[in-house]
Amino acid sequence: MRRCSNDKQVSNHNDKRMRRILFFILIIFNTYACLGQKKLNNEISSYVHFLQKNSYSAKEYIMTLWDKYDIVIFCERFHGEVTQYNLDFAELKEEKFSNFDYIGQLFNTYIILEDGNDFYLVDQHAAAERINYELILDSLKEESHKKYELLVPINLQYSKRDYLLILDHLDEIEHLGIELEEFGLNSFNVRVIPNWIFRGREKEFLDQIIDDIIHSKKTEREEFLDSLAINLACKKSIKASDRLSKEEVTTLLKDLEQTKNPYTCPHGRPTIVKLNKYELEKMFKRVV
Repeated sequence: MRRCSNDKQVSNHNDKRMRRILFFILIIFNTYACLGQKKLNNEISSYVHFLQKNSYSAKEYIMTLWDKYDIVIFCERFHGEVTQYNLDFAELKEEKFSNFDYIGQLFNTYIILEDGNDFYLVDQHAAAERINYELILDSLKEESHKKYELLVPINLQYSKRDYLLILDHLDEIEHLGIELEEFGLNSFNVRVIPNWIFRGREKEFLDQIIDDIIHSKKTEREEFLDSLAINLACKKSIKASDRLSKEEVTTLLKDLEQTKNPYTCPHGRPTIVKLNKYELEKMFKRVV
């Protein structure tokens, strides 16, 4: 009976060890944003097979990977793979970025944060893209849109070909809360737009939305809306090289914390990189 209990404990320990190792593998592979889902699945499967036939300890294996890749990137791009391999996302520490000490900006592109012996680099454009992407996508998915009338209509000029394509897609455009009126040769006036189009960027957004609708090859509505939200979020977001005040940084970090997937932008790039004092001291050979 005791032997059975011991075996169960060992099994639980091994299972937990395997889960943690796989979790770190996922993080490390996400440093390569170009990896597709299929390739990632194959990589994980090969590592699982390797671990089942070798007696690496979790610490030894993770340290080997850390030495190879140097840094760990927190991201949640491959949620499907995590679910498939029965990993618990509760193991991913929920960082409160806005509570960290703000050190400053690096190259007017990366926000530097400090927390104890850890420090973080936040890509301000990627973070803003994640925030805006989720806001826009939620708005696009609404069945009815709150609208407002423009004081001065926006005139949109098109080629004959695109003009005819727009006429073919009027229902889709109007479903997003945009009201077009034919006006002259190959042109439309827009008098009413949805509230989620950002003030001051109306024409830019309208051009992008209509262009995506008439030229998109995506047939599934969900897939199309996702692609459109990504394109619009990129246009709206803070850019690399933009100087931010401390107040703007605080707002950005608080908004990022509220997103569903704060660790990557909608393209799959990481929003935040975590390093620690030990890694820095190792670079300067203060420790071995």
